[in-house]
Order: sequence, then C-alpha cells, then structure tokens
Amino acid sequence: MAGPTVRLGGGELAARAVVQGATRIEFLRAVERRVPEVLDALVRDVLPAWKVDGGAQALDGWAGWFFLKADWVQEAAETALRYYDRFPDLSSPPVWPSLDGGGCSFGSRKQRLISIEEDYLPHLERRADVEKRILKNVRARFREIEAAAQGLGPRQRALPSWHFEAAALWQCGGWDAAEIADDLGRQRREIEGHPDQDALAPIRRAVESLCKRLPLPHRPGHPGKRPLIR
Repeated sequence: MAGPTVRLGGGELAARAVVQGATRIEFLRAVERRVPEVLDALVRDVLPAWKVDGGAQALDGWAGWFFLKADWVQEAAETALRYYDRFPDLSSPPVWPSLDGGGCSFGSRKQRLISIEEDYLPHLERRADVEKRILKNVRARFREIEAAAQGLGPRQRALPSWHFEAAALWQCGGWDAAEIADDLGRQRREIEGHPDQDALAPIRRAVESLCKRLPLPHRPGHPGKRPLIR
C-alpha cells in the first residue's frame, strides 16, 4: 500500500520575450507616472485622427516628438487608442490599458511544472533513506531545468526602478542627466557612482542600456526645438 505523495512545488521558465515584455511594461508605466504629457498628447492629438482615418500620420508624429519610435510602442499606443475610443473614462486622465495581460502583453509565457512524487512508507523505510532519495531526484530535476533554460538566452538581472524613471524622463521629457540626477537624488549610492568618476555617467549608462534592452532608439541630447518639460 502506497504512502503519501510528496509533491514539491511548481515553477516557471521565462522565455526571453517574456523578460523583454516585462521590461517594456515597466518602462511604459514609468512614462505614465513621470511624463503624463505622453498620454495626454495621445488622447488630444492622435485619437481624433485615429477615429477618422486610422491616425497613422498623427501617431508617427506623436512617437517622433516623444522619441518613442519603435514597433512595440506603436502596438501599445494603438491598443490604448482602441480602449480610449471604447471606454472614454480611461482617457481622463489617460493611462496605459491592459499592459499586464491584455493586448499589450508583448510575448507569450512558457510554463513548466516542477514536481516530484515519492512514496513514503514509514513502517517499512527509514526517513533518512527517503530524504536521500527525494533530494537525489530534486537535484536531477534542477539539472533538467537548467539544461532547458540554456536555450532561453543569458539571465538578465532585474533593473532598479530608477533606471526606468531616468529613461522616461530622458526619452520623453527632454531632461538631461544633471536634471535627472537632481530629481532622483544625486546622493543615492546607485546613481552617484565612485567619487572620482563623473557623477552623471551612471545616469547616462542606465538610459543607454535600457534603451538597448527595450529596444528603443536613444535620444541624443536635448530635443532642442522645445522647452524642457518639468
């Protein structure tokens, strides 16, 4: 007669598209929080044209103005326009709709169950022997998972939240590194860097690195033809 079944948890392997999708969502959320002018302009300038003729030209102008010219941003913007048209309440004040599970999920999820089932008969087996057998099987499962994960590309470290705020302010707000450092707190250890280095270099590196990861064309300096948005 079999004893109780030991079932050890569940887990997930995230494909590179999923990791990238989560990064894009966090960036768009930072844009929503720190540069609300982006979504205000989407409603004010693009939505009327979108209702008439699809708004391709207006959307392209919007993306160029805020340095958001990328296919995945256009996908998010078009989804937002559909929602604003159907649910006007979302446009006052405007927010990005359904980023976490709707039309802007930016990639599909690959699920992989991690489970182990073992028989344990206390009246026939020593607990220590059963523990050894279970640990052996757990290690074998971990090796299988690690082998499968090799095909998903290198692990990407989680980025601090200020990277996303800095990128939103730089790309869409027209801020420079000094203004961003002042806003975020120049004394913060992760921004300041070493005393003998340029204190603004970490800001610039963070923005450039995140733009590559998204990907998003990096804005080279001030826009020039408009005042800074503060």
